[in-house]
Amino acid sequence: MLGDIERQVAETRTSSGTPDTGDRRASAGDGSAMTATLQDMVSSHLSRCWRNSLDAPEPDELGVTLQLQLSRNGELSGPPRLVDQARILNSPNPYLRIAGERAMRAAVECQPYPLPPEAYSQWRQIEVNFSPELYNR
Repeated sequence: MLGDIERQVAETRTSSGTPDTGDRRASAGDGSAMTATLQDMVSSHLSRCWRNSLDAPEPDELGVTLQLQLSRNGELSGPPRLVDQARILNSPNPYLRIAGERAMRAAVECQPYPLPPEAYSQWRQIEVNFSPELYNR
């Protein structure tokens, strides 16, 4: 499933012809301060595409975090990455793996992200938390 999502991102990039700007963060701390408004915009946008895990047993234990790299037009410039992939893939809880797959699918299906171009340095590489209680609004 995770391989399918990565392949879908690669196909989307190829078919859209979006150039890679090569604009990357130099280190983990550079440009990582995203305002609450930008974070709310991303979360709100993703909530439309994400199937949360409220239907699973103990949904409060199924939170996952994705790292997204975005191009200036708001599309993914690479596949979404599970921040704690080893914990998720090696968990005895099958619902945690499903939560990770659902988050990755939402990240792919929700692109492009409607973010302000003038704040690109703040959102070009972001981490997004997918937690059932955050999206139970």
